[in-house]
Amino acid sequence: MVTVLLAIGILGIGILGMAVRLLFIKNAEVRGGCASKNPMLAEQGVVCGVCGAKVGEPCGDEAKVK
Repeated sequence: MVTVLLAIGILGIGILGMAVRLLFIKNAEVRGGCASKNPMLAEQGVVCGVCGAKVGEPCGDEAKVK
């Protein structure tokens, strides 16, 4: 039982750590990764689902993040 509670606690701390930016910054968004930046997906010809950028092209969604 102690192991389960410890695992849940560690996972909770990890999730909280990832969400700190969302909790403390007004109108914050999750910074996503563009699929066209992943070399393994690039070999398969996958494009970004958000902006439609192809391999080597800058993601159109990055302009919103800056």
